Amino acid sequence: MVVGYVGSFAGLTLSGIILSVADWRALFYVNIPIGVFGVFWARVRLHEIVATDPERKIDWIGFVTFSAGLTLILLALSLFSYGAGGTFSGILMLAGGVLMIFIFAWKEGRTQAPLLDLSLFKIRRFAAGNFAWILQGIPWIGMTVLATFYLQLGLGLSPLQAGLAYIPIDGTVFGTAFLGGWLSDKYGGRIIFSSASIIVCSIGYILMAIVATNGNEFQFLLALVLAAVGAGVYISPNAADVMDSVPPERRGVASGVRATIQYFLNAFSYGWIVLLLTLGIPYGTLTSLIQNNVVGLDLAKQAQFLQGVKLTLFVLAIVNIFALAPQLLAMSKQSRLGRKPTKAKGTPQLF
Repeated sequence: MVVGYVGSFAGLTLSGIILSVADWRALFYVNIPIGVFGVFWARVRLHEIVATDPERKIDWIGFVTFSAGLTLILLALSLFSYGAGGTFSGILMLAGGVLMIFIFAWKEGRTQAPLLDLSLFKIRRFAAGNFAWILQGIPWIGMTVLATFYLQLGLGLSPLQAGLAYIPIDGTVFGTAFLGGWLSDKYGGRIIFSSASIIVCSIGYILMAIVATNGNEFQFLLALVLAAVGAGVYISPNAADVMDSVPPERRGVASGVRATIQYFLNAFSYGWIVLLLTLGIPYGTLTSLIQNNVVGLDLAKQAQFLQGVKLTLFVLAIVNIFALAPQLLAMSKQSRLGRKPTKAKGTPQLF
């Protein structure tokens, strides 16, 4: 989890460096050597230690319905961003996507080898903790895109300058993620740490919104660091409590569910953040600013963009604070008493 969160920000730093010496196509080319290395490294280091069951077939229906549903929802978000011109088509795609996801959920409960084991969501702490993570993760991942737009289109920084500005954020997330895990393991109270970090993160978003129209880079980055503290501390306590809620023999499956949610968050957040921006600034104005980048910025359009950023950040703060409700629902007796969690055994607690 820590590696994933830090990697998402480190990628922004690296991309700023790459764009200072090459064009945008290099951002795709750089994945080729990384992918080749990953294949060979996995071949050398990873070994199967569990016997596979030849009777368990791939869940093709689950694969098709989930992929199609997610794709249609993402396309709908893009069409909504265009304004009135894409509203009708967006509604049709959104309805189709939701239908596909509904069929996927219905089918997964009736197949012998489901693509995604939804029965785990009968465990209260697992379901509530993951739902809280979704409500916390969508604003945070979307904010990484929003902040990139703001630093370049709002403040006029170059890609290299924007990438270097993220270095303190990288370090903050990395350090506080380990700190949050160490504190919650040492003193217990995972839910307390998770809930407090959600509040801190929302405060950071609100402060970012307040200073967004001032054009002050230092104030904006300082508020971003505060949000990064909240997001970093949140990672380990939430993940540990969710994984501790399932029996030991199901933790591999639970980890797969978490990974699926992470990919969903990444895909959904990017489209969602552009949609939010276009609620405050026309899509044509946004694309015009992106195409012009820091060269020949239209001041009127830039001011309109800053107002859109401010509105979006307030929305992110509201969505993020809603994560408190399921996070508190995940509170167990041991969390309330502040004791360290014990290994899961016996029948898991259900709704």
